[in-house]
Amino acid sequence: MSVTRRWQSSSSADPPPASRTGHRRLSPARSRLHRPATFPKPGLTLRTAVAARRIGECEFTSTCAALQRPFDDKTQLRVLVEAEAVLGVLALCESGQADLIASDALAFENDANPDAVRRDFANQALATATQFVQTDDPLKALAQTFVDSGIKPLDALHLASAIQAQAEFFCTCDDRLLKKARSLNTAPTKVVSPLELVSELQP
Repeated sequence: MSVTRRWQSSSSADPPPASRTGHRRLSPARSRLHRPATFPKPGLTLRTAVAARRIGECEFTSTCAALQRPFDDKTQLRVLVEAEAVLGVLALCESGQADLIASDALAFENDANPDAVRRDFANQALATATQFVQTDDPLKALAQTFVDSGIKPLDALHLASAIQAQAEFFCTCDDRLLKKARSLNTAPTKVVSPLELVSELQP
């Protein structure tokens, strides 16, 4: 999930950087009404069959996974806490305190989700996105560098989309993706877990 926090105006506070346009940003996908009708084919070897199989399971490696954490098995303490964190972040987005960023990659992954309840929940959340990132050649080139570094193709597209949108945060529940992405240059985007994201947005 890609998110950007909105800056509070104050006469005594320093103004936000111009590139932030008064907001801080995070990254998921927006609804069908706002995104392109077709998903541009990324210039990567996308293992779409594998990605589609994993969608809807408790452990998948994308920002969609973070969005759908509230549907996972809450008998595990970590899942329960992360689910509450995700709901809290979405509430901040709905109240205008943070911005959600959508992308072609997120829309593609969510549309492939066979679970209608999860898919509809993500669509409703992504409908609140204030920015939509299309998959263009520079984004695909950046994603390819992440693939070359060992990140899975679809995850690489998610991460590259967040960076291209200049999202402040890229949130994932996947420990392996979290560790790998943190070893790479993802500026200006910080890679965080759901609990870390809550701490960043409401210190």
